[in-house]
Amino acid sequence: MEEKNIDFKFTRGNTCPVKFSLTDKEKQPFIMSENDEIWFTMKDFDTIKDFQVQKKLSDGNFIINENELKFRLEQEDTAHLEFKDYEYDIKFKNEEENYVKTLVKGVITLTKESTWIENE
Repeated sequence: MEEKNIDFKFTRGNTCPVKFSLTDKEKQPFIMSENDEIWFTMKDFDTIKDFQVQKKLSDGNFIINENELKFRLEQEDTAHLEFKDYEYDIKFKNEEENYVKTLVKGVITLTKESTWIENE
């Protein structure tokens, strides 16, 4: 599967559905086994190790259906972050084969909001 670059923008504190195709450039499905993991990580550009948001497939955060991977960034995930750009990636990991592959990476831009979570 070829790595994809996808950027998106949404209002801080909003729910943001994310989905992308799990097929390669020949439109063949990306097959996963029980022991495989998928991780979403979002962090500051200037931070080396720390992350703001991280989700793991086995924690029930992702849905794989008909070669599409779907998940949501919830209000609580971004409600207290700064208005700015963040980098993210979605990685596939198979520990048995010691194999890691970045599936998607890009930039998430959080824009200003008028109603903060504390005011709801």
